[in-house]
Amino acid sequence: DPSKIMATARTVTPSKSILGRITCLVSTCQKLMFLSGLDLRQVLQERDFLWGIGCRQTRGAARPRPQRFDDSHTDSYSPAQMVTTVSPQGGISMRSWCLGFVLAAATAMWASAGLAQKDAATGPYKVIKTMKVGGEGSFDYISADVENRLLVMPRGGTMGGLTLYNLDTLAPAGTIESVKSGGAVIDPKTHHGFSTTRPMMTMWDAKTLQVIKMIDVGAARPDGIMFDPYNERVWVGSHMPPYMTVIDAKEGTVVGTVDIGGQAEQATSDGKGTVYVNVMDKANVAVIDAKRLTVTKHYDLSSKKVEWGTGLSVDAKNHVLFAYYRLPEPQVLILNADNGNIITTFPTDLNVDTAGFNPNTMEAIATAGAGTLVIVKEKSPTSFEIEQRLKTMPGARNMVVDTKTNHVITNAFEYGPLPANAPPPTPGRMQTGPPLPGSFTLMMIGRQ
Repeated sequence: DPSKIMATARTVTPSKSILGRITCLVSTCQKLMFLSGLDLRQVLQERDFLWGIGCRQTRGAARPRPQRFDDSHTDSYSPAQMVTTVSPQGGISMRSWCLGFVLAAATAMWASAGLAQKDAATGPYKVIKTMKVGGEGSFDYISADVENRLLVMPRGGTMGGLTLYNLDTLAPAGTIESVKSGGAVIDPKTHHGFSTTRPMMTMWDAKTLQVIKMIDVGAARPDGIMFDPYNERVWVGSHMPPYMTVIDAKEGTVVGTVDIGGQAEQATSDGKGTVYVNVMDKANVAVIDAKRLTVTKHYDLSSKKVEWGTGLSVDAKNHVLFAYYRLPEPQVLILNADNGNIITTFPTDLNVDTAGFNPNTMEAIATAGAGTLVIVKEKSPTSFEIEQRLKTMPGARNMVVDTKTNHVITNAFEYGPLPANAPPPTPGRMQTGPPLPGSFTLMMIGRQ
């Protein structure tokens, strides 16, 4: 009875692990074969049904062509290709039809369950709070002073300014209107803040919200910025030499520069004396001795044909790097941080940008301008999976992880329609209409 077969398929709850799903599929097939009158041992003896070893068909039948099934790039055969055989009398055998129905039901159940786990509604995270804070000006690198519960939101352009928010409530905690930049960080010990203003960096006090001084960084064009707690230094990235400028957070003085051989995007630290930088235009990750300010090696990733590196995060405990690229397709390359060997890769989303790692939950998190928060779960230092693809807002490509609450903060404008005369989109970048005045929004993401 087909209705009994499908009812049985619907009652099976698959495991999240690959081994668990395979076990579940085999078990389900056995149950469905029993309902359909098939004996598993007889099925395995039939050379037309050696599924998993090969699809050996009867003489004269065409071998089915593998088809791409999903993002994991595994080959699969459609149920019809797998089970349709020709009987000696020239017709389709009933045993073949029954087994086809069984395998189709089980496979459909298994596949649909797997796809459901990628759905935002079934993942562990959701947007738990939104706050339309308004204000004009561009945005790029945001950060958090987790210890002192401050969200640092720099805004660039003539209408920009620096705003601090309460990291728990998202309520405004102060502004410095004269400091207009794309990135900013705070040293939680000294309460000294640093902003990537041009042509000179700005040092300010996070308590008094007063500018302390300007810092000459030479020919660098400050862009990305990171605070390294290892020796209380601020690392400033540039798309032109000197590519990395290092500032003492206590004194506000330049202690040196580092030539990483290309344009610097996101940098991250293991907190133990090593800094890593995603070199945007060279398809590599630079590894730097944070004490000596020297590049010790480059991890060449050109074998993957990746371009336009953006985000970078590190699991310092297990020595794993997560490097994000926009082209030719948006993806994350997961590397052994000790030798640069690629462990695995996953697709992300259009305009993937800032990344972070939460050691409390063992999750690598990245935002993409397409409006997606992509969460990779580290099950072990060599085993990973896409845990969730959570929809946020178009243009929400920057983020920071609050490691005290395990929340993620991201931000975006609301956008108007794309003008009819808009130029073609830049490959790898999200194309939007003009931002709507007063629409700038903060989003807090947490577990459901």
